Amino acid sequence: MEFIGFAIAIAVGVVAVTVHFARWARAREDWQEVARRLGLAFEKGGVLRSDSVTGRLGSRSVRLDRFSRGSGKTRQTFTRVRIDARGRVPRDLTIGPEGFVASIQKAFGGQDVETGDLAFDDKARVRGDEARSIALLGEAVRRRLLARLPEFTVRNGEVYYEERGYGVGASRIASLIEDMAELSNALEIEDSEIPARLLENVRADGEAAVRRKSLEALAARHSDRKECAEAARHALRDRDAGTRLAAAEVAGGDAAFEAAEAVVADPSAPAETRARAIEFVARRFDAGRAGPVVAGALGEEGPVALSAARAAGRLRYAPAVPRLSSLARAARVDVAREIVIALGAIGDPNGEQAAIEALEAADDGVRVAAARTLAKIGTVAAVEPLLPLTKGILPAGELRAAAAAAVRAIRSRLRPGERGSLSVTEILSADGSLSLPEDEAGRVSLEDPARRAGEAEPP
Repeated sequence: MEFIGFAIAIAVGVVAVTVHFARWARAREDWQEVARRLGLAFEKGGVLRSDSVTGRLGSRSVRLDRFSRGSGKTRQTFTRVRIDARGRVPRDLTIGPEGFVASIQKAFGGQDVETGDLAFDDKARVRGDEARSIALLGEAVRRRLLARLPEFTVRNGEVYYEERGYGVGASRIASLIEDMAELSNALEIEDSEIPARLLENVRADGEAAVRRKSLEALAARHSDRKECAEAARHALRDRDAGTRLAAAEVAGGDAAFEAAEAVVADPSAPAETRARAIEFVARRFDAGRAGPVVAGALGEEGPVALSAARAAGRLRYAPAVPRLSSLARAARVDVAREIVIALGAIGDPNGEQAAIEALEAADDGVRVAAARTLAKIGTVAAVEPLLPLTKGILPAGELRAAAAAAVRAIRSRLRPGERGSLSVTEILSADGSLSLPEDEAGRVSLEDPARRAGEAEPP
């Protein structure tokens, strides 16, 4: 029995060695054929080195060889191809599947470069100079990479491929080497070519986000080049609203205003893009020009309404006060808060009633904003609704403080003849609240505490 077991082991070993040498011999023949087809040199290996195919395809150095990983029973043979384009492909450019680039980043730092093409960015991870990488990764190059990832990787100026096994199939390997060489040619770029390549992306790329990011890269790094101005002019007519808005940021002037105005008015554009267009108009143009655009967006929903309210306040656009006042009560909480803040920033007394009504809102943030707005535009009419918010423990501390500050601000604006028209004695307690004197029911005055202490108020 022991002899039988030993014989079986020997037989298995002989079969394994036979298979190994059969694959090795087949691979040697295939590699010799690859060398003949591509005009490369085949070199036989020895005990310590594998067979190899080396030479040049055009300006590219090519090497096909084998290596091993592991030891003992875990030892495995791999075939690899390296296309050396150092000096032509940027050495800081790294492209590969997620895990590959993540390990590089962990060792050397850095962040992914997002091209804007979601299908590509989800599968490929790119690290390197952002403007150069976006310029390189035009639509054709991205498609080529997507077809070969995760097989091909790029790092240190090389396009690299590896597979487990001996590397058989002459036609397959020859085609693989040619594809890698073509890819390395596509990744070649000189710094002087970056603006033109970015401009080409803006003109022709099928992905809107790539067109937009290419324009932004031009503006950030090459704003003084003619390619930047030309890209902006082209992008002002882009079918994508976000790209048109990016072009407006770059172009400026009447064309920028008209493009942004059209984005704000475009109901098919994403709400976030329309909101950014409102912010752009309010930031770059005066109230006379931007105000009507902003006012026209009041009453919209979500981020558009939020941006419109903020922009109206930023511009101090008084003609928007009636519209803001009518929307304050019905708007959702975050929009209502911005509307009330805008009324205070504008400073028009016609917004007082809306701010007074906002004191009754369920949200304390809205009520605090209303009190602060009344500190700016409130009159005697606002004191009575403010007073309950200055006393007791129910109003939050911030709200009590804001209401008390509003009453003080209103009092400071009253002329001496107006102070007897309201019956409030301002007595600030230690917690900042206001209290009313109980012995003067039916009559209060806006007396200063100093006067109550015996100091005569100046006439």
